[in-house]
Amino acid sequence: MLKRTELKNFQKIAMRVDVDKIHQVYMNNIGLIGNERDYLSKKCGSPYIPENGYIQIPVTEFEDQNYMFKNKSTGDTPEGDERNYRKLPDWVKGSYIEEVLEKFKSPYTRTRFCVINPGGFVLPHIDYNTNYSVRYQIPITTNDWCYVGVQRKNEKPEIRHLEPDGSVWFMNQGWNHSAWNMGKTDRIHMIVCVNGQEDL
Repeated sequence: MLKRTELKNFQKIAMRVDVDKIHQVYMNNIGLIGNERDYLSKKCGSPYIPENGYIQIPVTEFEDQNYMFKNKSTGDTPEGDERNYRKLPDWVKGSYIEEVLEKFKSPYTRTRFCVINPGGFVLPHIDYNTNYSVRYQIPITTNDWCYVGVQRKNEKPEIRHLEPDGSVWFMNQGWNHSAWNMGKTDRIHMIVCVNGQEDL
């Protein structure tokens, strides 16, 4: 697996999805899943987010796959390793979201909807190197004032606006990265983590 230094900040991969279908599954189930938070969202999310500005709604659930990533912030438990989040809850099984997850060549792991409310943001932070896992962003809804940024060491941030046009984007989480929504509507992305780099 390539390290963060060997991969671009952003890369569109050769996959297309129907964002309207994903959004419909989300809307059909938001009453059921809207208050759900996984272990990692509770453990690691709070240092970076303003109150009610950034919400992570899990699509996959924890199921011990015998991975354990040594990380002080997660307490060195299997629940702290994103690769252990591969179980699909009932509302995902048989849905278009499951179909999308099965399109990835590498095995999908922790997947979630990330909602940034108007005025919300995620401060710059680093999660883990890309030789551990990689992440893909699928923009579902946005507005003209939503941006993401990646900053390599000793460089200025590369800033992008990602349109919900069915594209799937790799974003290098091994460098400082951030996202913000200064518009008047929610920004929703589906973030898919995978255990491998075959899709790149």
